[in-house]
Amino acid sequence: MLVKNNGFKAQSTLVGLVAVFVMILFYSQIYDTIEPMISEAVGITDPATGAILSILPLIVIVAIFLYLIYTIVPGGTTKR
Repeated sequence: MLVKNNGFKAQSTLVGLVAVFVMILFYSQIYDTIEPMISEAVGITDPATGAILSILPLIVIVAIFLYLIYTIVPGGTTKR
């Protein structure tokens, strides 16, 4: 059950978790879109280096996901 005063925060965190989950699901399509753009912007022709660079968004997504889980679990960073 959502606590009344903490309801909005829990709900927004849940929305964040769903958003991160969807991003991970569609990461292959996002990757195909982002990878050429990153490679072109940096000026890299080597596909391996471009692949390493395009992994960065996934790392950021996972970091956000872990942060959200850490804040939603009781005894996390949130003060009660």
